[in-house]
Amino acid sequence: MRKLSIINVIIALFCIGTLYASTAKDDVKKGNVLYNSGKFDEAVKAYDDALAKKSGDPIAHFNAGSALYKKGTYPRAIESFHKAISSGDAAIVSGADYNIGNAQYRVGSAQEAADIKKAKDAFETALQYYKRAIDLNPQDKDAKFNYEVTAWRLNNLKEDQQKQDQRKDQQKDQQKQEKDQEQNKDQQQNQDQSQGGQGREQKQQKKEDQQQQGQAQQQQQQQGREQEKQSQNQEDAEKKEDQKDAGQDQQSQAEKQEEEKKEAEERAAQAAREEEQKKEEEKKKEEEQQGLAAYQAPQGEEKEREMSEEEAKMLLEGYKGEEAKGTIVHLRTKRLDDPEPEKSW
Repeated sequence: MRKLSIINVIIALFCIGTLYASTAKDDVKKGNVLYNSGKFDEAVKAYDDALAKKSGDPIAHFNAGSALYKKGTYPRAIESFHKAISSGDAAIVSGADYNIGNAQYRVGSAQEAADIKKAKDAFETALQYYKRAIDLNPQDKDAKFNYEVTAWRLNNLKEDQQKQDQRKDQQKDQQKQEKDQEQNKDQQQNQDQSQGGQGREQKQQKKEDQQQQGQAQQQQQQQGREQEKQSQNQEDAEKKEDQKDAGQDQQSQAEKQEEEKKEAEERAAQAAREEEQKKEEEKKKEEEQQGLAAYQAPQGEEKEREMSEEEAKMLLEGYKGEEAKGTIVHLRTKRLDDPEPEKSW
């Protein structure tokens, strides 16, 4: 973290040789070496030795706060940074404000799960110190970034706290309702007890009236069921009678249709037989005529006749057809040499 760079702060802000006694200077140097070695406990002790010799040293306070921050001892780190701010040096104040903001942010993060109110207070304090650091150094991008992050965390905490408050209020309302219901129940019991026997007699009379009403209703329902049953039986009998009549009608109609179908089939068969007999008679008559013609023709002579032009043409076309059927034509196609595709790489 650039704000915790101790050596750069020391070199940029102070000329140690002219401001410190030799023993305080040696203690600060020793603390810086230990800090850079990651020995933060020993570094804090060295800075405390320097402050014991010169309590108002702002650099020792600043560096001690940085070492304590590294240890995670944030409250003590904040205290050391505050003491460094008391020097009034603008460069130290800006860095100390930034580091206090970081330490308060860490405190808020640690308290978030246990105590939302304490976490919210820590985040609000962190925002104040980030704002001071930005006012002293408007170019401080780290301070601006941390300010936005902390503001976002704080807003989430406020929403969580609001939800918790709503749940608490709902629980209180529910407890109050349960308590009111219990009180009303007790009051009703006391009222029943105070009425004594009169209340019991009224309840008994009411019970008997209800029983009589129930019996009357049962009788009415029984009568209604019997009437409904009679009506249903009568309706079923009428329905069966109608079905019987309809069945007889359907049977008669089916028998009539069957008779008509048989008559139609017999007529069709008779017509087919007559047609077949007619064809046989015509064929027989034709054969007799052909036999008579052959008998009347002169024997041993053949009557020659020339082929007509139409018959010759039909015969020639027939031969051509036979020739065409025996020929197979093979079609050769040439392969196309397509160009190579353009490469996409």
